[in-house]
Amino acid sequence: MRRALLTMTIAVMLLSGSAGCIRAEFTRQTYETILLGEPASQVQEKLGKPTEQSGETWTYENEIPYYRAQIKFKEGNVVEKVWFIEKQGKPKQRDKRETY
Repeated sequence: MRRALLTMTIAVMLLSGSAGCIRAEFTRQTYETILLGEPASQVQEKLGKPTEQSGETWTYENEIPYYRAQIKFKEGNVVEKVWFIEKQGKPKQRDKRETY
């Protein structure tokens, strides 16, 4: 009886947590889910509000550990994305893709 009650309580907690909105989080894993041609609204749903916006370029930064990404849009859709793991200089890892 106790085991059944515990199992049911855990199931309710898991279901209630997954029924809400998925929290946007800027990580390498969520960055990798961004696809070329994806609308800006979906990018913001996945990564959250950008640290900086300049025209059609969004920049996301994380301080500790440091990493940064830039996502460029054309007509509201992703055309390029770049991942940096250094604060200054050339990026150590770069993921650049352009459309058309």
